[in-house]
Amino acid sequence: MATAALGAFWATALWGLLGRKRAVLVYLFFAMLPFGTFAVVPAQMSGGLSLLGAPMTALLIAIREFGLQPDGSRRLAALAFGCRPGRLLVCYWSVAALVTAFAPRFFQGQFEVIPMSATVLRPTPLAPTLQNFSQLAYLTVSVLAVFAFASVFQRPVERSHLTMGLLLSGLVTIATGVVDLLSTVVPIQRYLQAFKTAQYRLLDDAILADGTRRVVGLMPEASAFGGLSITLFAMLYFTRQSFDSPSLRRRSGWTTAGLGVMAIISTSSAGYVALAVVVVLLLLDWFSRTAGLTKGAMVRRGMRREMIVMLTVLAAVAVALMLAPSVFDPAVERVQDSVFAKTQTESYVERTAWTATSLEAAVSSRFVGVGIGSTRASNVLVAVLASVGVPGLLLYCGFLAHLFRSPVRSGAPQDAVIVRALRWSYPPVLVLGLLAGTSADFGVFDGLRWGVLLGALAPSRALAQRVAVPALRPAVSDWFRSAADGRVL
Repeated sequence: MATAALGAFWATALWGLLGRKRAVLVYLFFAMLPFGTFAVVPAQMSGGLSLLGAPMTALLIAIREFGLQPDGSRRLAALAFGCRPGRLLVCYWSVAALVTAFAPRFFQGQFEVIPMSATVLRPTPLAPTLQNFSQLAYLTVSVLAVFAFASVFQRPVERSHLTMGLLLSGLVTIATGVVDLLSTVVPIQRYLQAFKTAQYRLLDDAILADGTRRVVGLMPEASAFGGLSITLFAMLYFTRQSFDSPSLRRRSGWTTAGLGVMAIISTSSAGYVALAVVVVLLLLDWFSRTAGLTKGAMVRRGMRREMIVMLTVLAAVAVALMLAPSVFDPAVERVQDSVFAKTQTESYVERTAWTATSLEAAVSSRFVGVGIGSTRASNVLVAVLASVGVPGLLLYCGFLAHLFRSPVRSGAPQDAVIVRALRWSYPPVLVLGLLAGTSADFGVFDGLRWGVLLGALAPSRALAQRVAVPALRPAVSDWFRSAADGRVL
């Protein structure tokens, strides 16, 4: 079964890499996002690294965009150096590479960290490990993914694949959650094991105190599955306005509802908090669109339907409370145990210890950082600070700030809708990172978000092809001429 799954993946990947249809790799990327435990390269061939389907597909997209296209190097140079967000991201990666190369050896044995290794989850003296190389490799793939997706989605013809890909990923996520739920009553575990080949600790059999098994889909743990469901939920909801077809909008609505159910049954405390943030964003979005309703009859009909659905749900809840006040007691108890009583759980104590130890490592390193993969935290900002220090944290925050405040280059309405959707859907992802982010690697899914935003802000493809690389040659020659005349220093 595992061999057949690997064969199917690589057959599709090579078809997308070498074939004429660029969208094959894009849809393969979206389809592989829910397979967070499926290593597409056997561990004995990768040196123990867990090379998952989504990052590997993102790498293949980068190879196709920048390595197999005649103007690929020019477009990569334009995206990386032609706009400020691209330059900040390159600087962030450069700082991460330098700190990871030297800090673990320079500070070796001077203080303790929580290693990224799945077999050691207690404080140990800092030392260079294989995780430094693997986590830096993952970060490199994520950075390349940003530029690759920026290049792909700068093409107007490809932008529809973004929303369709999100819909596909949402459907696959729901399917994996349902299959995992059915595995408790149907003997299909041995089939699911074919997709659980990653070489790290899997918490796919966790059970709550009341005996309820947490749903994890094909992700390593419930919090990862809940986080993926929430992220897709938010992105699908806000991008639904770009669907021209009413049937696609309805399909997107049902998929969004299914993702909300998956997030709830994952029983992830971080997911519940992020879901509350999503609800607030939905209300703000609805009221903002109500206040500025000038978009025509189709939008007005859509908002009327949303109002009808909202009032129907509120009426059903009110009737249920009047007829059976105790009907929501199990849900209230579940939220109480998962969120408000979280501080009393072993998981909370363990994750708080990770963050505290990483913060102490950051202080002990004089805020230089201890390198990517040297320590794990349970807060993405602490993870970045401990891994790459204050310079890396400032560069990463500057990169995000430019993506969120810069105006859209194109004036096309669909581009504005997609950019708005990606920006509005980020707060719940940020909350998830602040509650459960373990690494300074932002991952290829966020790489997709940053890439689409970068593509909307960066120079157009036609301008990049004319300007990017040729503009470097006179600059280099002028520098050498100045150096020969003694005017550089």
